[in-house]
Amino acid sequence: MSEHSYDEHTDLNETFAWVCHVCETPNVTPPFFDLPVELFNSFDSLDFSTDPATDPTDLTDPFACPIPSSPPVHRNRRPRHQRPKHSSRPMKDKLTVMLINFNSLVSVSKRTRLHTLLHSYSPDIILGTETKLNDSITDQEIFPPTYGLFRKDRTLGGGGVLVAYRRDTLRAVEIVDDSPCEIKWVQISAAHNKSMVFGVFYRPPSSPASVIDSLRQSITTIRSQTSTNPPFYLGGDFNLKDIDWTSLSNKPRASHPEACRKLVDLTADFSLEQLVTTPTRGDSTLDLLLTNRPDTVTNITTAAGISTVNDHDIVTADIHCRIPAIKKTPRIISQWNKGDISGLKLATNKFAIDYSSESPSRSVNENFEAVKSFLLKAQDKFIPTKTISGKYSYPWITNFLKRHINRRRRLYALHKRNGNSPRDIPHYREYCQLVDRLISESYWAYINDIFDSDATDKDNKKKLFKFVKSQKNDQHGIPTLKHQGKAVADAKAKASIMNDYFTSVFTANNDTCIPDKGLSPHPAMPDVTVTPAGVHKLLVNLQ
Repeated sequence: MSEHSYDEHTDLNETFAWVCHVCETPNVTPPFFDLPVELFNSFDSLDFSTDPATDPTDLTDPFACPIPSSPPVHRNRRPRHQRPKHSSRPMKDKLTVMLINFNSLVSVSKRTRLHTLLHSYSPDIILGTETKLNDSITDQEIFPPTYGLFRKDRTLGGGGVLVAYRRDTLRAVEIVDDSPCEIKWVQISAAHNKSMVFGVFYRPPSSPASVIDSLRQSITTIRSQTSTNPPFYLGGDFNLKDIDWTSLSNKPRASHPEACRKLVDLTADFSLEQLVTTPTRGDSTLDLLLTNRPDTVTNITTAAGISTVNDHDIVTADIHCRIPAIKKTPRIISQWNKGDISGLKLATNKFAIDYSSESPSRSVNENFEAVKSFLLKAQDKFIPTKTISGKYSYPWITNFLKRHINRRRRLYALHKRNGNSPRDIPHYREYCQLVDRLISESYWAYINDIFDSDATDKDNKKKLFKFVKSQKNDQHGIPTLKHQGKAVADAKAKASIMNDYFTSVFTANNDTCIPDKGLSPHPAMPDVTVTPAGVHKLLVNLQ
């Protein structure tokens, strides 16, 4: 407001005041500061008399004491039954992501340590590098059934990447990318028809700088396949330790200066931020996590790896998002071996007598409903049931083993707090070897107990077949499908999608234009006559 405008307003009202648009503080004229300030409580009880002679509140005074009253009424507020209802569907508000350099998952001992890690942390998404797998090793041999898996194995051995996700909480589809570098992309469905993109990348230590160019092309391809700019998370082992991520420049005497420079330029061009600040192998930060939404990532920490002490540490992070929870219906199994079979037989005989006398007077549908109703009620009455939650367990992970695993985690945290002190390394390394030996001994003790026990023991048979089933190489069911840019995990929706695709390959018949062939040159076929004697003859002659 100009000085001239201010003077015009003050001529009209000497107590003119305004509020500053910067600090929102009222600026008033001097008469406001000349008002007396009383240092006593101006409020009284609610039964205060409103007699004008005794009421100290003057409504004409703008600075008078307030009158005790009820809360204000929202005149424009809609009635409760007309307010919009919020969805009661449960949501998952956080994902735990793990970045792991496996350094081979071929050996059974390494997979056993992986299962122990999954039992301890229960991560939602795993970004794995250096799997060193091939086509002869199936997904079920590596991860438990609760995890889905997308892999990209190296054809000549070594290397390899994977993305694993929890089937019971996430819907995931693979994003096809023909990049020559070792990279894998997965799309995770989020709330409100949105999605997130997760990728894992591995750069071999001796690879040229052109691998970063292939990574740039892969990111460009992935972003072109998404209509919006979704949350983007790329983790992996880049093997580029000579980058100063604080100043976004190469360190002095960098071993791969061109590759380092290209990676820094890539993060700037795609607005990505590198979040791992602690060393992941020795004093070097080799495992990186890049994202375009750094504000959604918290609790970035490291943990002891599943390999030897001198190998890569595990990077863990929490990603805050809104993920629709998958409603999983528990399975109900009938226990026929514990049922009252004699009672079921007596009830069935009684029903058969009543059915023989009443069925002639009823229709076919009524008889079917009567039989169906009896069977369902009889099963509920005479056959007990049990509910299976579907939670996967590791029976060889005992409480004794859990205590040692937790102690190893505490020693790792102490080792990191002391700045990888050489004084702590021998003790930490010795304890890690002890835990690895205990894990292996517990696993093989469980296996040997299954095969060495009495083969006629019913409980032992159950444990044996449970273990054999968990080691099966095939996978039942149809994985999550991608339809019109959305991930579909519902069984009925997947069946509808596949049915639509099946019917789409057939040519639709056109009944509006049927050609006229004229009269047939062959004699007409006589009518087919069916007699009871003929049907009886055919039935008797059936082989």
